[in-house]
Amino acid sequence: MRNSNSTKDRDSITDSNTALCEGLEVTCRWPNWMRVGIILFSRLATGKGFIALTDQAVASATNFLTGVIIGRACTKEQFGLYMLGFSIVLFVMSLQTSLISTPYMVIVLA
Repeated sequence: MRNSNSTKDRDSITDSNTALCEGLEVTCRWPNWMRVGIILFSRLATGKGFIALTDQAVASATNFLTGVIIGRACTKEQFGLYMLGFSIVLFVMSLQTSLISTPYMVIVLA
C-alpha cells in the first residue's frame, strides 16, 4: 500500500514539474522549493547591491579569519602589536585616499 502511494506521489510531482517546465527541451525534475530558490537567488544576484554586499562579506570574513589565525599562533603581546600595526596601516591608507580623492569632490562654480 505504501509503495503505491509513493508511486502516485512521485508521478504527480513529475507531472507537475513537467507542466511547470513547459517550453523547455529537457524535462525539469527539480522539486518546487529548489526551483523557487534558484529563481530568488538569480533575482538577488542580478540586483544592484548584491555584488557589493558579497564583496564586503568576503573581505570582512577574510579579515576576521586572519585575526583568528594570527591570534592562535601568537602570544597576546604579539597579537596586540599586529593589531596596532594593522590599525596604523589602515589609518595611513585612509589618509592617502582622503588626500587623493578630496580634491575631486570640490565643486567648481565658475
